[in-house]
Formats: sequence, C-alpha cells, structure tokens
Amino acid sequence: LSWLVERHEILRTVFNDRNGKAYQVILPPEPFHLDWIELQEGWQTWIQSEANRPFDLTRGPLLRAMLIKIAPDNSVLFINLHHIVTDGWSTRVFLQELSEAYNGFAAGKRFWAPALPVQYADFAIWQRDRLEDNSLKAQREYWVNHFRQVPAGLELSTDHPRPVRQTYRGMTREYPVSSDLLEDLKAFSLQQGVTLFMSLLAAFQVLLYRYTSQIEFTIGTPVANRTLSETEGLIGFFVNTLVLRANLSGDPDFEEVLQRVREISLGAYAHQDLPFEKLVDELKVERDLSRNALFQVMFVLQNTLGSALTFSGVNADEMAIAAEATKFDLTFFFNENGRGASIAVEYSTDLFDAGTIERMVGHYQCLLKAALAAPRQKITLLPILTESERRQILVEWNDTRREYGRDECIHELFEARARENPEAVAVVFESESLRYGELDRRANQLACYLQGLGVGPDTLVGICMERSLEMVIGLVGILKAGGAYVPLDPTYPVDRLTFMLQDAGVKILLTQAKLKSIFLTDSVINTQPGLTAVEYICIDRDWPTIALKPSINPVSAVKPANLSYVIYTSGSTGKPKGVQICHESVVNFLRSMKYEPGIT
Repeated sequence: LSWLVERHEILRTVFNDRNGKAYQVILPPEPFHLDWIELQEGWQTWIQSEANRPFDLTRGPLLRAMLIKIAPDNSVLFINLHHIVTDGWSTRVFLQELSEAYNGFAAGKRFWAPALPVQYADFAIWQRDRLEDNSLKAQREYWVNHFRQVPAGLELSTDHPRPVRQTYRGMTREYPVSSDLLEDLKAFSLQQGVTLFMSLLAAFQVLLYRYTSQIEFTIGTPVANRTLSETEGLIGFFVNTLVLRANLSGDPDFEEVLQRVREISLGAYAHQDLPFEKLVDELKVERDLSRNALFQVMFVLQNTLGSALTFSGVNADEMAIAAEATKFDLTFFFNENGRGASIAVEYSTDLFDAGTIERMVGHYQCLLKAALAAPRQKITLLPILTESERRQILVEWNDTRREYGRDECIHELFEARARENPEAVAVVFESESLRYGELDRRANQLACYLQGLGVGPDTLVGICMERSLEMVIGLVGILKAGGAYVPLDPTYPVDRLTFMLQDAGVKILLTQAKLKSIFLTDSVINTQPGLTAVEYICIDRDWPTIALKPSINPVSAVKPANLSYVIYTSGSTGKPKGVQICHESVVNFLRSMKYEPGIT
C-alpha cells in the first residue's frame, strides 16, 4: 500500500481552497498506515458504517485501509477511496498493482514496475488547457445542438412523493442473470452490428417508455474517458458522464430502437471529452434541488473480465459492499465478470420500495427475452410481465368465486331483511318514509293483486311512475308476484315509451293516475291502437282495491333463472334494445358487493 501511494500521486493528494476555487495539493510520500483489528462478530455492520464515514478533502488521507481478522485463518482487507481520486477503471488498476506488489514483497524482494509516464495532475492541466484554448469547440457545438431543446424530466411513478430537496439516501440490490440470456444477448448484438451495451440500453429505454409513455427522455451513462494511452495505467477520477437522448416516437419495433441507440451512442462517444459539468453550464439548465440536472436515471455496463486476483499464499475473493447512498433516482448496473452476470440497481429510498425495484428488474429481463425472440415486434406489444405476474393478474386476481345463495331471488333477500328488522326505515322520499315491515306488507298486497291478473314467471310488467314511495312498492310487488318489471321513465318522449311497451310485449302497466293519459291521448291511440289492450293499474287510484288482498308473502313459481327486469339501452346507435336480467345475476352482483366494497 505504501508503494502504491508513492507510485500514484493522486493517492496522496488533498484539495484545498484558494479564493473560492478548489486546487490539488500533492503531499510527499510517507509510509501508509494500515489499521488492524480483530472482530469475529458484527464485522459486516462495522464495514458498512465505516464505508459511510465522510472524508476530509482538505486534510486526507483519501485512501483508507483496514485489515479485519474475523477468524484464525480468515481476514478481510477493507479498502475505501473517495470518488474524487478514483473511478471504476482505477479500481482494477489499484487491485491489480496491489496483487503484483504483494506477490513481489512476499517473495522477499522490493516490487518494481515501470515508472508512470504522467500523473493525474498532468491530465488535469491538459484537460483545462483544452477547455481554455477552444480545442473542444466542436464538441460544445455538438452537445448544444443535440440538446437545443432538453426533454422533460423522466416522470417515473414512485412509491413515495419526491422530496423538495434530494437527500441522496439510497440502497443497492443485485439480481442474477442467467448465462443463457447473456450468451443470447451477445449473439444477437453481433448479428445486429451493435455492442452489448447498445442492446441492453435499447431494452432499458423501452422499459422506461412502457413505464412512463414518454417518447423522449434522457439517460446518463459513464465513459472511461481515457482516450490517451498514457492514462490507461493511472489511478484517478477520469470518468465522464454522457447524456444519451432516447427517441421512441412512432411506435417503432425493437430493431429500429436499436439502430437509433447505435447512432446516438456513436455520436456521443465521438464527442465524449467535454466534461458533463461544462455541458450543464453550456445548456444553462434550470436547477431543481429535487432532482439531478439533465437526467435522473443512469445505465451502466460493467465488464470486468480481467484475470482473477492472486495473492501469494492466500485464497482471495472480492467482496462487494452495498452503497447506502445514490446520486440519482435509479442507476441500473449490468455486471459481467468471470463468475457470470447480474443486474444491480442503486435506487433512491426516498422514492422507491425494494419490491418495486425487484419487479422492475423482472420486467427488464422479460423485455430482453421478448426483444431477442421478436426484434421486429412493435415495442408497445413486447411483453414485460413475469410469469408469476401474468398468473397473478390473469388467474389469481380473477379468482373471485364465492359461495352465494344460488337458489335465492331478489325479493327473497328483501323478505329476509324485513323479517330481521321490520321497524328499520327502508325508503325515504322527501318528508315520507316506509319501514321494512310496512313496505313488505304493501308489496305483498300488490303482488297478490298482480297474480290475480295472471302475472307469473317471466311475465313483463311495465312500471311508469314518478319518484315516490309507491314506485318502490311497485318494483318489489312485481318481483314478489313472480314477474319482471320494465322501467319506463315518464319524462321520455311518448314515441319512445310506446316503442318499449310494444317491443317488450307488455300487457300490464303499473302507473299513476296523472301519467295514464300519456298513453291514452287521441293522437297516441290513433297511431298506436295496440296500447288500448294494455291493462293499466294506477297504484294511487286503485290502492283501496289492492289493499283488500292478503299481506303475507305470496307463493310464486319464480326461480333464480327467471327474469327480474328488462332494461332498455339508450338507443344512441339505433333503436333501443331491451336487455334481459335474471334474478341470479342480480343476486350474484349484490353478494359480490357485500365482499367488495362492503355494501351491507
């Protein structure tokens, strides 16, 4: 470790303030201090806590290391670097050189490696010079033209409201990817003339489109930014962020999306030297403390297929530490290494729950498989649901079978309620009301009267009445008689009412005295002579006669499969049509409403 710090100036660099601007201070090399503790229990928690401990950029060190003995023959080497002095590429350089140096010293000799041609400070000066002498003018113009109109922010549905100010609280979860899917993706990419990254990004864009219905949005992605050969062996923060614009207009197929991604990606790679921070400044993006500028979601392909680390006399494995912070709403990492592939998602815990992230990864993998199987399918038709979700939606959520009284009719449900609570108020109209017992008795009298006129199962009885207590008595009475009612709104035009009566073949009409004339004016009778054959019962005028009938429940031969009512459609596309509804359908519906939403 001391050798590495001496070799790479950035590992002994701190950052001070001079008139409001940060600058690098390279400290002289000193022996590295490696802490050592013995901790057999709770060491994972300790490491997580230590990983979240802030650095002091002005004093350093910005590299920390701790050797933790967790068993007599097992230790953990914990290494923590601030991101300002390292990046993903640098991590591989660091670990590879650490391995080589360890093996050299373990062999009893000081490790030697060729001197580095440049240091990170040289790169920083070179980059600044290019920005100041307009060497990057063409790249500036490319990005400014590319984002002449910046797409609206990506509006993903979140589990929690977006905070007014980002907290950067986050979590990372990792999910395996099958080797078969990985190999299929590589073969497909080769066939399409694109990179693995482009195929993965195209599917990710489609996923976000399916989630948001936004046809344009932006996604961030990192690039190593080591275009100079001298920087390949350096440790330092070289990585730059490219902003890739997604365009999913016109409901393209997946192959078309893939070609759009290829074109955008190649253009971005060719203009990757302009630092992301300078791009934000150039575009004069309005800052929003609740989200990142230019993009809120990042996609990363991490390919670490280098040789495995070897330490002389030691069996060594790398351990990943899940971050408890995030810079963006979401970051998708597609990881490929010697052990296989996985998808890791770093997400804002202020916005998303773990279950949402798991479903999102499942949808992404389903979308990848579907796109590989049918690349010329429209992206709106590519399936994204997992098999378990499809079963849940199509089978489990539709498994609404319930046991209910299949031998019951509507009026029998009412009669049961009337027996239980005869004094409870059943109907209220303006200042009048009817209790269950009274409504039941009066409906029974009307039912007996109707049965005397021949009303029985599937007999259609018209009911044309204004809102009133008598209207409810009429409805229940018709059902108790065994018949089915045909509701006729007295505010409808006469020709519509007469059509419904004749179309249904109604022979008995329950109405009120003042409404009877609607059907028996001279003009109506002259054009519709059949209406004179209808039996008109005016419930208000004829009630003294009806009231002479028994008030006990009448006996009828009606069954659940018989009609309960016939209701006519609006007729907006032609003549109204009568829809026949049987008792069992209504009872089924009422029973289901008892379960959800809970009508009693």
